[in-house]
Amino acid sequence: MDLSALPAPTSTLLWTAFVDVGDRIDLGPSRGGHWFKVPILGGTFMGGPDHAALSGTVLGGGGDRQMLRPDGVRELCATYDMK
Repeated sequence: MDLSALPAPTSTLLWTAFVDVGDRIDLGPSRGGHWFKVPILGGTFMGGPDHAALSGTVLGGGGDRQMLRPDGVRELCATYDMK
């Protein structure tokens, strides 16, 4: 496969969220690292430059799950419920 034929990666800002968060919850250690969760309590979101019509509410119930690895790197997995 000729990788030089692949297009260069690009990115576009789709939305920005402004959220209220709860206190960090310590979920404990695992084989890969130590887990935490930061609850999403609610908020709002608005579309990026090419998506101005996109806007709404961020519902409570989501969260940012974070794993702190032994090498000091923090892996994140965020879940936002948006209406």
